[in-house]
Amino acid sequence: MKARLVPIYFVRGRDEVFDLQLSRLKELLSDRAEFLPPVGLGERLPEAEAVIFPQFLGEAYHKYEEQRMIWGCEAESSPCSPSTCIIKSLECRS
Repeated sequence: MKARLVPIYFVRGRDEVFDLQLSRLKELLSDRAEFLPPVGLGERLPEAEAVIFPQFLGEAYHKYEEQRMIWGCEAESSPCSPSTCIIKSLECRS
């Protein structure tokens, strides 16, 4: 069974570069993952095993709180952080 991945984009960052990177990732992971439609950061996520940021912009470091909501990490001491979570399993939700 393939993992379902939700591509996440930064609202100002959804452009042809994002789509190109997403296309490359789909090709690289075609035997391991099913890609769901892309979702903007802060929007409601569909049911999936993980999220993926095909394009990690400098804006990411200013959107830390929105990322914490995705990962379900409430505590400040949570193991989740923007520098370590390019592909983040939803394990933090438990």
